[in-house]
Amino acid sequence: MKHGMYKTSTYNTWVCMHRRCRGEGHWKYSAKKITVCDSWKEFLPFYLDMGERPEGTTLDRMDNSKGYYKENCQWATPKQQCENRDLPKQYDTNKSGHTGIHWDKERKKWFAQVRRNNKTTALGRFDSLEQAIYIRETWIVTNMKK
Repeated sequence: MKHGMYKTSTYNTWVCMHRRCRGEGHWKYSAKKITVCDSWKEFLPFYLDMGERPEGTTLDRMDNSKGYYKENCQWATPKQQCENRDLPKQYDTNKSGHTGIHWDKERKKWFAQVRRNNKTTALGRFDSLEQAIYIRETWIVTNMKK
């Protein structure tokens, strides 16, 4: 059945959803085995359930441990998506309460680092948390303007 929506953002979202679930060119999704409900194997039922994709939004699974189906999906802004994401394990155990600073058990010091453009810069190990925070914040103010 032709629907005439092949070049729309809604149709593109539907195609990308299927590609992610099959692992086609999406390294971070291929191992997760995310499923799509049977009715969404075709575009028209997906469109009837979700409607037109609002500008500035993407398809979001409200419960990331579950697959794609009507009750688990919504159109969401990037900010909403970030609030809904699963945090990596490293943030679950961050005792400092500050991004980029953690306790180095082996050396019994605070370790500070900055990640920018997928590159990590180690700023050093410090005796006090306050010193690690100060060094990291100073580095950010000095180097992020460039």
